[in-house]
Amino acid sequence: MKKSAFLIAAAVIATVLAGAARAGDYINPRAGIKLFLPSCWHLTSELPSEIFFSCTGDEDLGAAVEIIKDAKLGDRSVIERIDLSNRVVTSDHTAARGGLRARRIDGKARSEGADLVFYSIALDPGGGRPVIQLAIWDTPDHARRPATHRDIERMLASFAPVH
Repeated sequence: MKKSAFLIAAAVIATVLAGAARAGDYINPRAGIKLFLPSCWHLTSELPSEIFFSCTGDEDLGAAVEIIKDAKLGDRSVIERIDLSNRVVTSDHTAARGGLRARRIDGKARSEGADLVFYSIALDPGGGRPVIQLAIWDTPDHARRPATHRDIERMLASFAPVH
C-alpha cells in the first residue's frame, strides 16, 4: 500500500514539474534573435514582426521582441515601437555591446490603468538586417524586487541576434 501511494505521489510531482516552465535560452532563427528566459517566462504569441512573452502568474510582467524593418537605431520610431500608453523615457543612451551598436531605453508608462516601468534594448545587427528590440514591462514595485530586477537585466543582457 505504501509503495503504490509513493508511486502515485511521484507521478503527480513529475506531471507538475513537466508542466513548469524551465529557465533557458529562447532561440528563434526565423526572427534572428535569442535571449535568456527565466523560469516563469514562456512564449505567448508570435507574429511576423513581433514575439510576445509573459511570466506565469504575473499579468503585469511582460515582454515583446520587435523586428523593426523601417528604422535606424537612432530613430525616434524605435522609442515609439515600445507599445505602451503614455510613455515617458527616463533614460536613452547608445553604446557598443558585443561588437554591435546598441540603444538602451528605459522609462515609465501607464497601460490599462496600471502604472508601469519599461526596460528596452535595441540592437543593430549590421549587414543590412533590421533593428531588433526587446522591451520588458512591469509594475514599479515588482520591478524593484531584487530577483525580478536581476531577471530583467539578465534578459536584456542576453538579447542578441543569431546568424
